[in-house]
Amino acid sequence: MPAQIIKDMDADVYRAAEGVSASDLKHICPPKTPAHYLANVVGRVERVQTKAMLIGTLAHLAVLEPEKMDAAFALKPADMDLRTKEGKEWRASLGGLPILDQGESDMLNGIRDAVADHETAQALLKGADYEVSLFAEHEPTGLPIKGRLDAIGGSVIADVKTCEDASPGAFAASAARLLYDMSAAHYCALANECGIGVDQFFWIAVEKAAPFAVAVYEPSDAVRERGFRLAEEALATVKRCCDSQEWPAYGQGAAVLHYPQWALGGVA
Repeated sequence: MPAQIIKDMDADVYRAAEGVSASDLKHICPPKTPAHYLANVVGRVERVQTKAMLIGTLAHLAVLEPEKMDAAFALKPADMDLRTKEGKEWRASLGGLPILDQGESDMLNGIRDAVADHETAQALLKGADYEVSLFAEHEPTGLPIKGRLDAIGGSVIADVKTCEDASPGAFAASAARLLYDMSAAHYCALANECGIGVDQFFWIAVEKAAPFAVAVYEPSDAVRERGFRLAEEALATVKRCCDSQEWPAYGQGAAVLHYPQWALGGVA
């Protein structure tokens, strides 16, 4: 696959394009297995967009492309019941446009305004290209890989993350659990394969409730190293399974099950 940098690529076109994404790799990292990865990539796992996922997508739009917000969703009138005939007719007239209530709309506006008022976040976003799709061939596996960057300006990548708590400890715990570091490593590797020398990577974390607090974090060396290791191990596993055409789950034999200490009342 030749390296490509594509701006303004439709999100649905990107998702349908060939390539292993960071989101795909999360389905093969322990405690998940190659079987989970395969089920995901071949479409055997139903992908239902939850309200939380929709809010996350719209929050990115609010931060990166606020001028598109008015056309991105419909605001439900406060006195309208969508179960009534009037409500059903109104919903049908929208042609599938997402519907938000006033509280959800206010949340998006709060996220937008908070990031706009944060000096460091704005310094990262000003003049950057948004929603940039990258495609390349991973070395040494030869697998086609892809990624979609929230923002890249020169040699700096910024990734917008909505969260419940943007404080250092809470965000670090969420980032570790949700494998943000692996995604960051994947994006940086892609950018380098595409000829973009990445010097720095930042997360712009913004809370989803008032005061919509914002924090900007750069991964430490140890976090970067973990992310790179996880990404390389995941891609190596994908390659090995592709070559063997074997996608194991938890194994065929029986294993001894150990409870965590809290479940045993502190007894070993």
